[in-house]
Amino acid sequence: MRDALHKLEFYGIIKTLPQSGSIINGLDITTLDGLISDVLNLQSYDFLSLVETRVVLEMNTIRFCAERYTEKDLKNLEKAHANYITSFDSPNRVSYDFAFHRAIAEASHNPVFKAMLMIIIPDILDIYQRDRICAPNSEVINEHEQMLNAIKSRDGEKAAELMVQHLKGVLDFAKQKLEQENN
Repeated sequence: MRDALHKLEFYGIIKTLPQSGSIINGLDITTLDGLISDVLNLQSYDFLSLVETRVVLEMNTIRFCAERYTEKDLKNLEKAHANYITSFDSPNRVSYDFAFHRAIAEASHNPVFKAMLMIIIPDILDIYQRDRICAPNSEVINEHEQMLNAIKSRDGEKAAELMVQHLKGVLDFAKQKLEQENN
C-alpha cells in the first residue's frame, strides 16, 4: 500500500500532507488516462534504457534549474536535501533521494522534462528497491550539496556535469546488468 501511494505521489496524482494523510490532486480524466497509458507502455523497456533517459533528462533539468530557479524553488531544494539527510539511514532513503531530484525538475520550470521524469522514476525506484542498488552512502549527501551549490551559483554547466557524475554509478550498474542478462 505504501509503495502504491509513493508511486501515485510521484505521478502527481495524490499529494501527501504531513500528519494529515493523502489527498487527490485535481487531474482531469484525459490527463489521468494518458498517464496510465504511458505507464503501461513503459513496462517493456529495459533498465538501461530507463537510466540512460534519466541521465539525459536530469542533466538538462538541473542546467535549466540553475538558470531559472526562484527563491521558493531554492527553499524547496534545500528542504528536499535536508529531508534526504534526515532519512539517510531509513528504508525511505531512496524515495527522499528522488524527491530531491523531483525538486530540481520542478525548479527547471520545464513541465515536459518534469513529466517525463515522473513517468520513468517510479519504475527505476522499483528496480532500485528490488535489487538494493543504493546502499547508504554518505557520498550522495556530498554530491547533492555540490549540485545545490552549483545551482545557487547559477552555474548550469557545472551542475549538469555534477549530475552526470552523480548518476554514473547507476548507469554503470545498468550496463553491467544488461550485459549479464545477455550472457
